[in-house]
Amino acid sequence: MNFERRAKEPNCVCTCSDLYKVDIASSIELGCEDAEEIMYDQSTQFRCGLCRPSIERMITKARE
Repeated sequence: MNFERRAKEPNCVCTCSDLYKVDIASSIELGCEDAEEIMYDQSTQFRCGLCRPSIERMITKARE
C-alpha cells in the first residue's frame, strides 16, 4: 500500500490494484458479497491485503 498516494487520493482504496471507491461500489451493486468476489470482478487480486478491511466495511455499509 502506498500510503502517500492514498493520502493524496482519498477515493483510492487499494493502491496496489488501483481500485477506487466507485469501482468497489459498482461491484457491490452487481452482487459481489465479499472482498474476494470484488477483486475477481475487478480483474485483480490482493497483493498486500491492507485494503481488505476497507472493502469489507464498504460491503457491510452497503448491506445496511
